[in-house]
Amino acid sequence: MSHALHWLWLAVFTLVWLVPVTFHGLARRRLPGAPRLLYQTTNVSCLFVSSAPYVPQQYIQVLRPGETEWVTEEDGHYLRMSPFGYRTRLDEMLRKGLDSRQGMTELADYVARRYAVRTRVAPAAVRFVTGVVLPVPAPEGHFRKPPLAEIPRPRREVWFTRVYQPLPPEVLRKPA
Repeated sequence: MSHALHWLWLAVFTLVWLVPVTFHGLARRRLPGAPRLLYQTTNVSCLFVSSAPYVPQQYIQVLRPGETEWVTEEDGHYLRMSPFGYRTRLDEMLRKGLDSRQGMTELADYVARRYAVRTRVAPAAVRFVTGVVLPVPAPEGHFRKPPLAEIPRPRREVWFTRVYQPLPPEVLRKPA
């Protein structure tokens, strides 16, 4: 390709893509006179102009029979496949199942069965916890989920518990 053709492609790219995206991102409105298709395309590309100030992370906790301390389980024991980049199918199921009681019950039952096979002990209860991570300073490279113990208690929330054996209420109310 000739040198002039390179400059022509750069000019076309700048006029057709960079100018509308920059205008849309800064002015937060449609570039006057831009066709609808260009507006829709630049609208999608301007969705993520800044990073989230927090990152919710989901954790699995299991209560063994006769014990009062919840144990945080490693997610890798359940649904190891990662079709969503670094997140596993379990991460996606936890994120998307927050509003479905039946879905969360089935997921808890699955975790209980897998836990029983792996440890040869059926759990007394399974619960799902969300911990809010404030990544300051912003992480470089692949973000790794911190251990639940490193997240301050005010930023942890138990949002689903499935009980398989009778338990004292104080054990069920114990904070994550």
